[in-house]
Amino acid sequence: MSPKKDSTQFSYPSPRTISPNSSARPSREQRLPGNNGKNKRNWIKPRSWANFLTVMWHRFKNLFFSLKNYDILSPNLAMRRQVKRSLRHRPTLGLSDWFESFCQPRQIAYPVVNFLYTRLETYSGIELGKLLPSDRLEEDLRWTDLCGFDWQIILCDDFMQQFNVDMTCCIEDFSPNTIEDLMLLLHQQFKHR
Repeated sequence: MSPKKDSTQFSYPSPRTISPNSSARPSREQRLPGNNGKNKRNWIKPRSWANFLTVMWHRFKNLFFSLKNYDILSPNLAMRRQVKRSLRHRPTLGLSDWFESFCQPRQIAYPVVNFLYTRLETYSGIELGKLLPSDRLEEDLRWTDLCGFDWQIILCDDFMQQFNVDMTCCIEDFSPNTIEDLMLLLHQQFKHR
């Protein structure tokens, strides 16, 4: 005995009867975020095991080279220990002492010095109170090895957030030799805001 069809029961329309403007539920591809229904998925659909293995091999190689490059571009901790050892005989000055000793005679603004004092220590792991304005960033301190290769970009981003000063126009020419050059560059940007 088969059940009777109730005439009040809802039936789904066939795909041919759905118009583009109807309220029917969109397909899965159309519901993907950032997809307006024109594109398929962003990743490759494997059609066979060989294709699947090729895709997975490419993803594995990409991950391997990403990790390898991360190690090359990240801070060098052995170099950081070596620089800290070479600076251990120097006295550590607090922010106010460092400002009065080195920055006030050069008329560098206190907010810039405060910014540098905290940020450079965060980037390098070395207390700025042990550094002198005449210390050369690359030759004496190996600054890029201590901070990583993108320290200039991070510094410019932090400067933008702190002082609302866009330094992207001078990022290409951003190559200070000493701590003093870096202070003067940031002070000039701070003055012209």
